[in-house]
Amino acid sequence: FSNYDQVTQQTIDSNYKIDFDTNTITGKTKISFKAKRDGEVIILDTNKLDILQIVDSDTGFILEKGSDWYLDKDAELDSLGTPLKIYRSYQEKNIFSYVITYKTSKDCEAVQWISKEKTAGKELPYMFTQCQSIFCRQLLPCQDTPDAKVIVNTSITVKNPIFALNSGIYQSKIDNGDTSTYFYSQKVPIP
Repeated sequence: FSNYDQVTQQTIDSNYKIDFDTNTITGKTKISFKAKRDGEVIILDTNKLDILQIVDSDTGFILEKGSDWYLDKDAELDSLGTPLKIYRSYQEKNIFSYVITYKTSKDCEAVQWISKEKTAGKELPYMFTQCQSIFCRQLLPCQDTPDAKVIVNTSITVKNPIFALNSGIYQSKIDNGDTSTYFYSQKVPIP
């Protein structure tokens, strides 16, 4: 659904909180865009995501659901999901960004949740994600196409003693008491 031929994602900075009790991920993602030509709307791919809030990160303005953005249920397709439309006037070469807060659903096919009883050690649960072929749109709103490569920075918060591993280069870890946050950076643009 995304209109990456008009405006394209440049960087994605995501903060994920993994909840093994509810088998959901809460995300807060800043997406930076660059306009390829003049336009009035940004369209992102989503599927089975609960969009909680969208903020213009340049102004701090919280966008109003329904008037500033909406999930276009009329265009929804089972296999592709639902386009997220954010209304904004932009001109060629404009650079801007939004912070989108959202939550995955229990029927998210991009995430596999494995209870501790089904793991080899039987002590900790296990979770992994699979974004091929078009499942990335179930983890975050994005331009889910190989044509829209992007630099990705990620932080993942999990309960201790669970370890979070992500593609990209490990940067650091912060211990928050009951939880830890792991930081990764992928400087090579990827789809």
